Amino acid sequence: MKVVLLKRSLINIFIIPKTMKHSILRKLMLIAVLLTGSHAFAHDFEVDGIYYNILSETDKTVEVTYDGNLKVLYTGNLSIPEKVTYNGISYSITSIGNDAFSDCRGLTSISIPNSVVNIGENSFCYCTSLTSVTIPNSVISIGDYAFDCSGLISIFIPKSVMSIGEGAFSYCGDAGLTEIVCESAIPATASYITDGDSYETTILYVPVGSKETYASAAGWNEFAKIVEKDTATGIESTLSNDVKVSAENGNIVVTDADNALVEVYNVNGQCIYNGTATTIPVAAKGLFIVNVNGESFKVML
Repeated sequence: MKVVLLKRSLINIFIIPKTMKHSILRKLMLIAVLLTGSHAFAHDFEVDGIYYNILSETDKTVEVTYDGNLKVLYTGNLSIPEKVTYNGISYSITSIGNDAFSDCRGLTSISIPNSVVNIGENSFCYCTSLTSVTIPNSVISIGDYAFDCSGLISIFIPKSVMSIGEGAFSYCGDAGLTEIVCESAIPATASYITDGDSYETTILYVPVGSKETYASAAGWNEFAKIVEKDTATGIESTLSNDVKVSAENGNIVVTDADNALVEVYNVNGQCIYNGTATTIPVAAKGLFIVNVNGESFKVML
């Protein structure tokens, strides 16, 4: 557990009026760890004011984290690059680490690159000045309380997202979220997504034809207002509109992709294929995310 957040959470108990059982328990757990003498883990390195931990030396991947020396909070406008070079080695940034921006109340905007597949637990909680964020269509999972008590008033969830943690969008904005827009007709796995009041007031927009699916899915069926609409982002794809991804005889089949880069991820966010093949054998059954030049598709084998 990271001491920088423990110190902040001690303060938050007294100054945050939005109090629910899960929030109280979480803060009490943080205090307990602090009192037992746990120590912070320093970041591995820093480049251009952003702190990183190395996830894999083999794969050359890193996650964004916070200042392990407890001196710096992120503020203002921040743009995270897709790659960062340290000691002559180029690393891909694939994750926003747990607690990375927690309590950075001066953070007003952030750009997350398409290389990121995971947004960690508590990563943006109490970012009260952060009123909007674009989740790239590379992201597969959003952790528990990721945007808890942030300033968000609306959120667009791309179809690449396969799982959303507990309370990921609880107590957002001064009066809660006004809307959540889901791009996928298949609901991401979730238990509960927001707080009780927001379940009543937030409008959940889902693709045409998927209202009943969301209304019967765990975590989503609590929303009082589910509205079908065309949830397209309006961003033009560099691919042909005829690109299709399907499952056939244990293979993932990509058609009309014009020799585009194809990446296949499992539910754990692991890339199991990267290349230009159009027929990709997959040993295991389950749900997969297929990225074709940045455009995401869900496919079930």
